[in-house]
Amino acid sequence: MNWKVNQKIFNALGIKNDILGVDVSADKIKTGNDILAQFYDMEYIYVPAKSYCVALVYATELAKDFGGNPVDYLADEDFLADDIHYVPYYQDPATYHRLLQNTTWHTSPMADKIREYYRKEILLEGFAHE
Repeated sequence: MNWKVNQKIFNALGIKNDILGVDVSADKIKTGNDILAQFYDMEYIYVPAKSYCVALVYATELAKDFGGNPVDYLADEDFLADDIHYVPYYQDPATYHRLLQNTTWHTSPMADKIREYYRKEILLEGFAHE
């Protein structure tokens, strides 16, 4: 099973919503933010921290489900192709390295929500398929 094909199928179904069910407006862009804290703040979601969170969860889940290393996925410029705030690994390796070393976010409320969406989008759970 190719995860990128599944992602395209899911997007073609036209049901794609924001992973966390919120639209992040232009006034919620913050630089120099604490990405780890964003995993626990479901009330004030801002970018690009949200994009880092989504990328980290997707990369770790893809590594578990399809093999490889999370960094391999994070290095793909098209990894989160529809996310204009996604920062590929090569543009910020220090932040990704720090976050991959810290496992506390794995059990955060945001990580759980992202995993739920990941299962629908990438594994096509909830859809009849043969």
